[in-house]
Amino acid sequence: MVVDEDQSSGTMFGLHSQLVLRSDTQLARSRRVIIPQGEVNFSSSGNHVSVTINTAHLTRVLYHDYEIDTNLGRLVGNGTMMSHYFRAYLHAVTGHCLPDPLTSITGTEEALNILRSASCLSFQRLDTAEVEVLREISALTPVRTWYPPHCRVMQEVKWSELAPSAQHDGFRTVVQSIIDHAERLQMFYHSRDNVAIECPSDAGLLARAARRSAFLYSPEFAGGANSHSQDNVDVVYVSRDVATNQGMKNEAVIRSFSNLAIEICLMQDDIVEA
Repeated sequence: MVVDEDQSSGTMFGLHSQLVLRSDTQLARSRRVIIPQGEVNFSSSGNHVSVTINTAHLTRVLYHDYEIDTNLGRLVGNGTMMSHYFRAYLHAVTGHCLPDPLTSITGTEEALNILRSASCLSFQRLDTAEVEVLREISALTPVRTWYPPHCRVMQEVKWSELAPSAQHDGFRTVVQSIIDHAERLQMFYHSRDNVAIECPSDAGLLARAARRSAFLYSPEFAGGANSHSQDNVDVVYVSRDVATNQGMKNEAVIRSFSNLAIEICLMQDDIVEA
């Protein structure tokens, strides 16, 4: 493998800490991208985001080797949980409203695809590093709390420097499903690991935000809510000026009572005059 002149992998645009390699033969045109594992830092840069990975504080740096599979349109790692989670995290922070050429979907959608796949649940226990990456992915969902805390009148939302479309409400939900799976598996071990991830947001506000932002995404990526749930079906508002069968029945009943009241008043007037 040699260093490729084209340092774009077709995805994860804005990631600077990477090295793209290609095969040194023309017969097998394969490409790979090498990404270090460390502290991921991101900041807004014009209309996109700038992502760097800091490894200065590490005494031993681990690297992820991803094959650029143009046939399936994805990056293929070594199959470990950290490889899946770290790839999903990088897709999430480099997400944009436009789809990536390699995956044909946005980075946010690719991250949700990875986290919802069965490969992210094929583990026995989660180690500390894997839980930390999942915690970072969960933190991409904006924090929504009531303001003031003792009143349910207004809400306070804390956004990061990522684009609003990249701060998907489904990240918190899908990470929590992985954590719940890990906690269920701990019944097979004598010691229990602390894999819980705290959620400072109000569950009701998160669910409401997911429903309201569902129109921004395709149905399979519409928030963290289940689109087949009855709670997420929009309720049709029937205006009072629209004639319905039940409304016509109610109007008929009201009209009959009104006519009866008028007749009673007329009868009382006749009795008084007599």
